[in-house]
Amino acid sequence: MPTFPSLEWFLALRRAANANPERCRRLRAIELMLVVKVDFASASDCFELAFSGARCGAVKHLPSLDAASPKAVTVEGPYPVWREMLQNIREHGRADECHTLNMLTVFDSPLFVWGASAAREAFCSHYMRDLQAYFDASADLTTDFP
Repeated sequence: MPTFPSLEWFLALRRAANANPERCRRLRAIELMLVVKVDFASASDCFELAFSGARCGAVKHLPSLDAASPKAVTVEGPYPVWREMLQNIREHGRADECHTLNMLTVFDSPLFVWGASAAREAFCSHYMRDLQAYFDASADLTTDFP
């Protein structure tokens, strides 16, 4: 059972999402480097996901946010918010309307989206539904939360 957040967990999510042809068929083509930044009280964990087409390709753990691609869009927020979103997805099979990435990033609270330019942020917002479908694949994972 992979622990969130960890490279093992993000690799398991990639396998679950990419293995579901129905889920992939609903996704639009995405060309995006996404950094997921999970903030703890005393540290942060960062993971970079490379989306191409309707699939996630490379996934890597970043030693720091400075190691992210300069073209990446970052979604960051506190661990309890990420945990609650993932638990909600597991419980319902997908995020309910209060636990979607879109809802959680409205007004940059409690999750915050930022990138190298306003165009990158708008791009991420444009694909938020597709990114949500990707994270909804975590419903198929049994996740351990520290």
